[in-house]
Amino acid sequence: MPIDPSLPADPRNFATGQELPSVFYVDQPYTVVMPDGTWVCLLTTGQDREGESGQFVAATRSTDQGKTWSELVPIESPTGPAASWAVPLLTPSGRIYAFYTYNGDPVHAGEGEDEKWHFWQNTPPVKIIRERNDTHGWYVYKFSDDGGQTWSPDRYRLPMRQTACDQNRTADTNSLVQLFWGIARPVVTNGNVLIPFTKMGRHFQQEGEGWLMSSDNILSEQDPAKIRWQMLPEGDTGIRNPQFGSVQEEHNVVPLDGNKSLFCIYRTEMGFPACSYSYDRGKKWTPPEPLRYDPGGPIMRTPRACPTVWKCQNGKYLFWFHCNGYPYYQHSEPPISRNLVWLSGGVEREGKIHWSQPELINYEDNTWRGSSYPDLIEDQGDYYLSSTQKVAARCQLIDKELLEEMWNQDKLHTVTREGLLLELDHQQCAAGQTWHFGSLPRLDQPGAFTIALWVQLNELRPGQVLLDSTGGLQQGIRVTTGPDGSLQIDFHDGKIGFSWASDPGSVGQQSKHHVAFVVDGGPKCASVIVDGRLCDGGDSDQRLYGYGRFGQTRYFDNYDNRCERAVEIGDVTGTGKLSVPAGDEVLQVRLYNRYLRTSEAIGNFRAGC
Repeated sequence: MPIDPSLPADPRNFATGQELPSVFYVDQPYTVVMPDGTWVCLLTTGQDREGESGQFVAATRSTDQGKTWSELVPIESPTGPAASWAVPLLTPSGRIYAFYTYNGDPVHAGEGEDEKWHFWQNTPPVKIIRERNDTHGWYVYKFSDDGGQTWSPDRYRLPMRQTACDQNRTADTNSLVQLFWGIARPVVTNGNVLIPFTKMGRHFQQEGEGWLMSSDNILSEQDPAKIRWQMLPEGDTGIRNPQFGSVQEEHNVVPLDGNKSLFCIYRTEMGFPACSYSYDRGKKWTPPEPLRYDPGGPIMRTPRACPTVWKCQNGKYLFWFHCNGYPYYQHSEPPISRNLVWLSGGVEREGKIHWSQPELINYEDNTWRGSSYPDLIEDQGDYYLSSTQKVAARCQLIDKELLEEMWNQDKLHTVTREGLLLELDHQQCAAGQTWHFGSLPRLDQPGAFTIALWVQLNELRPGQVLLDSTGGLQQGIRVTTGPDGSLQIDFHDGKIGFSWASDPGSVGQQSKHHVAFVVDGGPKCASVIVDGRLCDGGDSDQRLYGYGRFGQTRYFDNYDNRCERAVEIGDVTGTGKLSVPAGDEVLQVRLYNRYLRTSEAIGNFRAGC
């Protein structure tokens, strides 16, 4: 069914964001806000796919908070050596620095039988596993003193010292070739600037570890040749944990409230991001460990995708991740591991960041694409997020109320009433009657609904019906006990249906539980919040996702617009009447004609039964 154009656009849909200019491929759209309010965004772009020839870094400007953008201004030539992964720094004078990887020697592919051998100026040939040349070379910077309209003709090289990961390489890669890239915004703390980046022991993207370039005078020194640099941490080994395998990369850092304290996070292929703390301005770091919602709490799950943390101007934190335990770039079948995107709010307590339960913030209709490499822009009290799915970069305004709810999640204890269709108390539930609720929004429009209920189960036998709007037919919604100590929702439009359960063990016998099923027709996502915690699959490798996707569009690959449209689920209202079996197991029911945010479901839970 075609989507009704009169319906408001979903601000979480990547396609509704304002698009930034690019050539074809586009990555890492990172923005600074100038004193006059102009936005200057640096990005990596090119005429072909990621890592192919012609990749370069460029700038673009917006004077209307991202609604329109200027034509691209190349910082490096598209016909020169590969230049990639630019990150900006705005100094008090208004100067913008761009730091990026530049294949300046250059290392390039040979021809014929030697095509897998690469050549570095004034050295013997170097064998590299793949032909990509965008994660090795020099770490360089240029600057602009006119808001990104022009850039210095000269580039300056950061003094990246040789460390153990350079010397321990096999014959595949010469130790003189620096393998690295950076995805992190520079950090300004105590008058110093820290630029996080990842060095690699082997090409391509193997044996990664985190480092920082530190300068104590770049904010005031106008002569680039006089800028002082120090590489941290001290010693020969960067930020990594040998137990986490080869993939430890895309390190990013934020300052904590302590004068010397820093927090680092980065991606792995373990199904979780790793984190580390420094209490001496980056000289030494704690052994990296899985990121948790709070010390000793559940692990925050994410695949091999860029997990990004920001410290906001109000001193609180935001964390972008994907809330699933799939370890790699993408799933062999949809949904892609980077699609959906979730955001968590953080507050610092006793030197540690405590994270909220996450909110769904971004999704793609194309299931082979997923947004990543995000940036946070704060301007005049508003919050914006930019991101890319490799063929488009967009910017979206974020609801400030959503952020405040996350930062104050532990204080929420109010029942949400907006969109409430039906509310049944314990006495009404126990009567074993049928209750009219009208109709539910169509999931192919896209609409949404939420069922939130309190239960206390006498037994956990699967298949016990707790709520039902089917009237014995196929169309409608039904909540039952699921396998392995879970609750399950089934919804069907008469032709196609979908089932999803809470995490195994999330519901116990003779225990009181609050379970909210959120069926969201925008991202085509069914999620479950049990006792104030969003199901994410848990720590088991047997369940990589705590949410399920239904009725998605199947595309052939990330760069291809050819697609197969899946049959979408439509009207799941059923009879328009909700029956509750007689008994004391269902204690309370609320049915909404919209999706509840995670924080709203938590407020319902904390309000009690």
